[in-house]
Amino acid sequence: MVLIRDCIDTELELIADLEKPVPHAEYYAGTDFGKLNDHSTIAIIKRQNTQLEPVYLHEFPLNTPYTNVIGHLVRADQKFHTFEKVTVDQTGVGEPVLEELKNQDIQNIEGLTFTVQTKENLLTSLKLAMEQKRLRIPYHRRLCEQINQQQYQYSKTGHLTFTHSAGNHDDLLWALTLATWAAAKEQSPTLTIIR
Repeated sequence: MVLIRDCIDTELELIADLEKPVPHAEYYAGTDFGKLNDHSTIAIIKRQNTQLEPVYLHEFPLNTPYTNVIGHLVRADQKFHTFEKVTVDQTGVGEPVLEELKNQDIQNIEGLTFTVQTKENLLTSLKLAMEQKRLRIPYHRRLCEQINQQQYQYSKTGHLTFTHSAGNHDDLLWALTLATWAAAKEQSPTLTIIR
């Protein structure tokens, strides 16, 4: 809880809707697909140097058709002046949805299949960004609850497995981890010449 609290910046505000102008910057998106039991979610973060900041979060109601999620992400890509990179959950239904997003001319899109190892990598990357104070989060109650309620334990193979308590969701958290992963993977190493 302390780590989450240290990352919250109460002066930051999320973009409320996609109809207002969005300033030019480096934007990265993550999308987690759900429908019946889980929500489809979109998280968009802005990267400035090494600093990451969520600027838009959207959680779709349960049973939202995937075509609506695709249309929303296409509109977001237009409003945010084409994402630098988009990472989507391609587990289960994500594969055909990923293909349709590519058909809709979303550039720089990558699918990621959720496995024990990829979930561990995603959450480790998010936690590292939080610990290094590279991630500043606007106060968003549902997101903060989902980060705080994420539970883990070691499997017999030594990998971390993640769950959330019954009746809760973690879809916004996974969308944020996918967006953070996209931004972290796109960071190019810098070369410094010393004379």
